[in-house]
Amino acid sequence: MTIRANGTWADKVYLFGGNNGCDASATATAERIDFSSYPFPSRQTIDPLVAPVEQNNVAVLPDGKMLVVGGRGDGANNYRYQMYSRDGRRTLLVESPVPRHDHSTLHLMPDASVWVMGGNRVNLTADPSRPQTQAERDLAVPVLERYKPPYFFKWHRRPVIEKNPSLLRYGEEFKVDVSSGDIGSVVLLRTGPTTHNWSWGNQYVSLPYTKQTKKRVQLTVTAPHLPGLAIPGDYLLFVVSTGGVPSEGKHIFLQKSSH
Repeated sequence: MTIRANGTWADKVYLFGGNNGCDASATATAERIDFSSYPFPSRQTIDPLVAPVEQNNVAVLPDGKMLVVGGRGDGANNYRYQMYSRDGRRTLLVESPVPRHDHSTLHLMPDASVWVMGGNRVNLTADPSRPQTQAERDLAVPVLERYKPPYFFKWHRRPVIEKNPSLLRYGEEFKVDVSSGDIGSVVLLRTGPTTHNWSWGNQYVSLPYTKQTKKRVQLTVTAPHLPGLAIPGDYLLFVVSTGGVPSEGKHIFLQKSSH
């Protein structure tokens, strides 16, 4: 979601993998639906996943890119991390030794890294010389991985949010003091859960802002003006440099006006 200074917005939804719900094989199809296209929303296929999977997880990042992790298709786990740009281009990343399928999850952290967790131990590579017992199959995957996206390794100064409000109301302007004037975007990222491979709160909202530089850099940012653009609740506020490097996120609560 990108909200413009004139009050209009552009809204896109991305979908990765899955099946048709009828015990069919998994698919590698990835697609984007642009709800801002005129006169009707349009569906576009984008670069396919590296392998057909279902029950994979996705996290949207502060720079607007999407990290796709895990999944399983035709009896095979997918271990490759994949990154998608907003225009639908796929980049292959690291390969993890840990399968992430059913009951796995991932979560964006305030430092802009991603925690990848959970899964069923039955999906671990079994020792063929010793079949797993039922008790072993019922156990979970006991491994947490912390993934640092590529922006951790860019030669760009990382902005620092020095002052921000903890509470927002719809449509209001608010001030954010930052350490650097090299600002490319100001975004809210919903901190809602990812469970059973559904990203219930996986929402990226880019906000309009103006910048004033005197003794310090101060941004005047406009909060979303409708609950349909960002539902009430807890968000992480990030300031992202023009080079795509995010600040550490600050928790901020978006609520309806009490008036």
